[in-house]
Amino acid sequence: MLDVKTIFFNNIIVSFCLIAVMLAYNLSNKTYPGHNKWIGSVVCMMLAYVGFLLRSTHPLLGVVICQFFFTATYLLHLDGYCEFFQNRRIIHKGYYLIPVMAVISVVIIYSKFADATLIVKSMAFWISLILVNTVLLLRKISIEKKGVLLQLSLGLNLLNLLMFAFSCTPWVQLEYAIFVQNLINVMVTILYILLHNQRAEEELALSKNNLLLSNQRLSTTLGELKVLHGSIPICECCKSVQDESGSWMVFERYIKNKTEVAFTHGICPECKNKILAAGEK
Repeated sequence: MLDVKTIFFNNIIVSFCLIAVMLAYNLSNKTYPGHNKWIGSVVCMMLAYVGFLLRSTHPLLGVVICQFFFTATYLLHLDGYCEFFQNRRIIHKGYYLIPVMAVISVVIIYSKFADATLIVKSMAFWISLILVNTVLLLRKISIEKKGVLLQLSLGLNLLNLLMFAFSCTPWVQLEYAIFVQNLINVMVTILYILLHNQRAEEELALSKNNLLLSNQRLSTTLGELKVLHGSIPICECCKSVQDESGSWMVFERYIKNKTEVAFTHGICPECKNKILAAGEK
């Protein structure tokens, strides 16, 4: 039979390693909304395991810490999914009262009955409530956005929900449920990093496509642009311009043929005065 304390101590070490991996990923890669919530959820999971180990020496304190941080773990998990996939937080901030309500329920059960089975069932109830919301959220997202990684994430969270539901029954021993749940957390963390990489690759591909389209538009514009360069022969007297074929033409016509410029005619003040003076004579 597996030793429960050994399993929880092992889970603390694994959680610490996952935190280190996610912090290292945060330093070396681009992260998206929800990343800090996921790190926070793993920290809460580690503290919940510490609370379980304290139950042997400080029963009430251990139960309170375990209940509070276990529910906070999956609440941050859900909030991280919302930010990552939908760029928003949980709509109702009252969700964050769930850990407090869970602690109150555990304290009441502990003070009235001191029944470990009821405490575990209470914990499983609150966590299952959050996991149900997580599964529903991922189900909605998976319908809108197809992807193997997203479907795997939905499946792992559903499996996590089933493990907590079965932990309330006499068919599954607590140590086995916690052991499997720790494996699920490791897989979910790996999957989360893969989702980050997939999103980064999608953004990179989109940026490359936008750059290609911009270059194509620029090439088209440059192809349509007519530029004058070199020396242009021009008559000193009438200001006519000689083109490449040797023909002479007025300046306006030459510019119109070589560019997209169109001329509109008017008269400057100096010429206007000259014309008026000539008319008076």
